[in-house]
Amino acid sequence: MLELTLFMSFGVFFTLVGIVAGVRFLAFFWGGEGAGHVQSVVLSALALILGALMFVLALIADLVAVNRKLSEQILLRVKRLEQDGLLVRNHNQARWYVAGAGEVEPLNLRRAPGLKSAGQDKLRSNRPVER
Repeated sequence: MLELTLFMSFGVFFTLVGIVAGVRFLAFFWGGEGAGHVQSVVLSALALILGALMFVLALIADLVAVNRKLSEQILLRVKRLEQDGLLVRNHNQARWYVAGAGEVEPLNLRRAPGLKSAGQDKLRSNRPVER
């Protein structure tokens, strides 16, 4: 969440600078003195582009943070299944096995044939494993 707030703050700042510079140029332009204030147009365009980039970076940073959290949750669930003996990893072949169900693909663990309902409850729950 910090990444989103940080980059959004920079995005708002640069966007406001771009708007102020653009309004300054328009004020001079409508007053008949716009020819000598081209720097305001360049500053306005640069600041607006930087503001838009900061907004996009904020969204990307937020998506990366969400992806990291989801990866951590998946890793935690796989470790719980390994501790409970419901999931066994064959390190030689880099494949996963569900106890009593045979070989399954990592993404199809929820639909593994032969997985008992108690195992499915443990797989889907977010509560800590009781030891």
